[in-house]
Amino acid sequence: MEITGTLRVTDRGEVGALRGIVRLEDVTLADARSRVIATGPIVLQHGEDEGRFSISVPDDIERRAQYILSARLEGEHLQTGRACVFGTVVAYPWRPHDPPQDHLIVARLWTRQSN
Repeated sequence: MEITGTLRVTDRGEVGALRGIVRLEDVTLADARSRVIATGPIVLQHGEDEGRFSISVPDDIERRAQYILSARLEGEHLQTGRACVFGTVVAYPWRPHDPPQDHLIVARLWTRQSN
């Protein structure tokens, strides 16, 4: 099974290429850390605010579990050289029997300050 969709970046500013992953996580156990089930790489070149992602889901996935899609990307500010991290800030539920999530939105989470 494949999960495909579009990842959109907000507040990108003057950040160069972004590289990262989109993850499918099992969040069934509320009092435990999520468990990463599958990942897929994503790369957005300078000036691109969206790109396609694809994740291969194992055939033996637990159909009754609760899953979310999340993403984290990193890049470097073109003028300052500071590292910029982008990620999902809301949960994107995914269920094997429902239509796939059309898109994920990621926003800037933080920028490394100078030392």
